[in-house]
Amino acid sequence: MHEEMNKQQAADYLNISTRTFDRYIESGKLPQGIHVRGSKNLIWYKDELI
Repeated sequence: MHEEMNKQQAADYLNISTRTFDRYIESGKLPQGIHVRGSKNLIWYKDELI
């Protein structure tokens, strides 16, 4: 099963700031994230960030 993380958790896991995390997404180095149904929040799966 995938371990879900929010942006802050994912950035902490990668040992980068959330701004750097956003830049990596913009440049295509990281996936866009998945919308949580019924929420505006995004999640990332830990195994997709490795």
